[in-house]
Amino acid sequence: MSRQERRLYKRLIFRAQERALRHVVEVRHDSFRSPDFIALAREHGVAVVIAADSDYPQIADATAPFVYARIMGTQATNELGYSEAALDLWAARARTWASGAAPDGLDYVEPQRAYGKSRDVYLYVISGEKVRNPAAAKSLILRLGPLDRHLGINQLG
Repeated sequence: MSRQERRLYKRLIFRAQERALRHVVEVRHDSFRSPDFIALAREHGVAVVIAADSDYPQIADATAPFVYARIMGTQATNELGYSEAALDLWAARARTWASGAAPDGLDYVEPQRAYGKSRDVYLYVISGEKVRNPAAAKSLILRLGPLDRHLGINQLG
């Protein structure tokens, strides 16, 4: 991690008007797939965007008390943007993240490990075939169900 990148982290504002702020960084270069970067993000409680189904690096390591994931692979050929199996898988991953565990099948920089505490989950359906994104998001919400609010899953994303 460069000196400039460390200074940036130190300058991030973590409180505004006595309200804690949550920070997320989205990286778009493989050079961030580094244990030093993960340690720095974890030290400051900054989440790293879990970019899925895209050309961007996927970093699924838990670095914050919440998860911020973007799935970007909706397709025009599927009414829901994703297959039923893929939507089931993303719903299962959201539940796993919310429980404090680390789901299988994602790219981690460090050995996969659980966070240990329940976490809020922000799961967004973006990019891909954009016209299909609302259907995919609604399908995920239906799969997660209203009782999953107790797991900390944010159903507005």
